[in-house]
Amino acid sequence: MLKRFEKLNADGVFDEEKVRILSVAFESAWQAIEESGANFASAGLVEATRELLALRIIEVAKASDVRDHVHLRDDALLYLAQSSRRSSGC
Repeated sequence: MLKRFEKLNADGVFDEEKVRILSVAFESAWQAIEESGANFASAGLVEATRELLALRIIEVAKASDVRDHVHLRDDALLYLAQSSRRSSGC
């Protein structure tokens, strides 16, 4: 995942340490999803969900000076849960 963040960081917004924090936040968030037993209808949905997590972590990190991977992880998971609720009509 580090490579994905480096690619998305082509404009150089984040230093090497922040990219590492973003990667840890992402991996931690994805691990939480896997441990939850979430089922995905297709491989495409898995990739879309991973992309959404990554983009949310980047968005929050760009908007703030967050240096805490736990905050970034928790925000991304909350965002994903809220997105799922909105798309399911709940």
